[in-house]
Amino acid sequence: MLTHRGIWLGVVVALVSCKKPQAPTQDDPLVAAIENSGGLARLKTASAYSASYRISWPGSTPAITGKLQQKNGAMRVEHVVPYGDRVIITTGERQCWRQQGQVVIPCAPEVRTHASRLGSLLEASLLWPLKQRTDRKVTAEPVQLAGPSGARTFDGLVVSDGQGKRLGTLLVDPTTFLVVGLRMQTTIRGQTGELVGTFSDFEKSCHGMQIATKRTHTFAAEPLLVEQLGGVLCENLDDKLFQTPPQVKSGHVQLKHKDTADLACASLHGPLTGVDAAIKKVGDYLTRFKLSPVGPPVLIHRKGPPRVKQPAQFVTDVCLPVGKQAWLMPEHIWKGEITRHDVLGDEVLAAFGMGSPEKTTMELPALLAAGARERQRKQIGTLVQILHMHRDDIPVDQRVNEMHATLE
Repeated sequence: MLTHRGIWLGVVVALVSCKKPQAPTQDDPLVAAIENSGGLARLKTASAYSASYRISWPGSTPAITGKLQQKNGAMRVEHVVPYGDRVIITTGERQCWRQQGQVVIPCAPEVRTHASRLGSLLEASLLWPLKQRTDRKVTAEPVQLAGPSGARTFDGLVVSDGQGKRLGTLLVDPTTFLVVGLRMQTTIRGQTGELVGTFSDFEKSCHGMQIATKRTHTFAAEPLLVEQLGGVLCENLDDKLFQTPPQVKSGHVQLKHKDTADLACASLHGPLTGVDAAIKKVGDYLTRFKLSPVGPPVLIHRKGPPRVKQPAQFVTDVCLPVGKQAWLMPEHIWKGEITRHDVLGDEVLAAFGMGSPEKTTMELPALLAAGARERQRKQIGTLVQILHMHRDDIPVDQRVNEMHATLE
């Protein structure tokens, strides 16, 4: 999450031609893999493709399904999340951003570093870039990995950057010369360890090349996630698909439809300077019950602008979206300081602003009121605010907030 769960990985193309592998002409696993795939030109035919995509995590976090587009190691995934927004997540060596509806959100520094290194290995898994990029160095070393049926030995291709910094290792099957996995040191959610990906369920596509349509990941020897592809189609993809789009403009107002959302909330009485502590309180509670947030923080303004002018009199539910798994928890869990609420799907007017919750909570209601009058509609219910960029690494004046008013 990348984002969702804070991290996105991407599917590797494991490449080999559908002809029977021949014995290598020299004692070099990279050369052998390229030759048995039909050469550099043939490998390039599978450099860009689209597919259906599903990513799942262990535990109660809901799986995500959508559309994948991948080109030379850069990955773009589209799916829909609570509030009905289309989400685009793009990661790679040179790009790392997420767009939710109109809002463009840069990756956190840790995720950006991880995505850049992983994107380099994804590109390297295509093999041909290792022969054509002058800033890549490849050395061979045998690799042994433990598995359910015992240890396996692979031809390892150690990939380093132009300064000699090790990016990671591709795992090549010594019999088929197929790229069947990768391993790399990385940091995920503050923990540093080894990420290992193993590729399976190969299907012929892309002019006879074989694609690994399932990839299973572990991190620090624990299950992390599983990615699955379907309907792989090789096609030319425009580079613009992976470029960061323009940010929504402050003051923008639009009609949209939001889906029902399940929220875990703590009640905050008083100024919105207490929002950070309330978010932490909810997050710690979810961790206790092994629930993961599935979206950005949400504020439900029970008592606030425009009717209530004094921050000391504000009453706000500070919430984190938790997904349908919240329904599976015993009812008594949600009867203490942390409660569960439903935000029902409906047509809303959405207004966008830049700044802190204290600033935008005072500014956005007026934009919504003006927008409703312009459309000759009436606002009903409470105002709901989404804190898309409530992160310390983003300057406060660049953080986008989105406020919803339900219309009748």
